[in-house]
Amino acid sequence: MRMPRSLFWRVALSYTVLFFVFAGFTVLLSAVMQGRSPGLFLAVVVAMGLAAATISIALASLLVRRTSASISSFANSADRLAAGDLDREQVRALAAGPTEELATAFIRMSEAIRGT
Repeated sequence: MRMPRSLFWRVALSYTVLFFVFAGFTVLLSAVMQGRSPGLFLAVVVAMGLAAATISIALASLLVRRTSASISSFANSADRLAAGDLDREQVRALAAGPTEELATAFIRMSEAIRGT
């Protein structure tokens, strides 16, 4: 499955920023710890890597929740529409980009079915 461009660029930018922050902290840490225990340096770098991984997982989780909540809303509306409930409110996207396009297409479809 191909990732939509807007989503791709948001994810790519997030990971690029995270990479540069991690690299910057590593350089700063190496300057501060010059001449100290290499084991301590390694432990701090590993801890920073774990922190970066945790932040990445949190960002990905947030992005997935927002997108899946919108799609779940569309599925519920489609089920109601299929059951003959034509008087329900319109769906709305909780995230911009591809889910917003899906919401617009769903609204056009439901209006065509209602005959408005």
